[in-house]
Amino acid sequence: MTQETEADADPSDESASSVHVLPPIGMLIAPSNCWKCGSKLDLVGLCALTAICADGETYGGPGELDGLVLLTYIEKMPDTLRRTMSERGRNLELMFSSTYDGEYFANRCTCGAIQGDHHLHKPGGPFWPETEDAAAAIAIEWLPIQDISRVGCGLSWTDSRIAEYVRAHRANL
Repeated sequence: MTQETEADADPSDESASSVHVLPPIGMLIAPSNCWKCGSKLDLVGLCALTAICADGETYGGPGELDGLVLLTYIEKMPDTLRRTMSERGRNLELMFSSTYDGEYFANRCTCGAIQGDHHLHKPGGPFWPETEDAAAAIAIEWLPIQDISRVGCGLSWTDSRIAEYVRAHRANL
């Protein structure tokens, strides 16, 4: 089951659509193939255990730690988060998506094709696994970010098989 909410405004202010992402923040790394050229690549996604929208709605948090809050269509993110990802050899690029009709931080194949969030976060996609094996193929690296981060993004809450995988690997926190 996945629930989605939109939060697409500038995270540098306290606007109604800024999302507060509480630590720990994780990087999901999932193997996939480029939709355009077929090359193998590792896709990067961001997640947290708790996120709070400007309207006060909370995703995750105490009592609901079985799941994962996935950050989608990230239009703005703090420099510290981008730097921390880069230090680990992982990057998301600010790219234009004609499907989204705007720019957001996305994965890019070496052929130049954007690997769009609408494909990555749909059922059966790299970040919405439907089998135990697909969930086990996803690596999770918790980032050493201790501050609350404001991010301009959409959210997707999952209690799918990826949540089971996270629960099994919670000792890494």
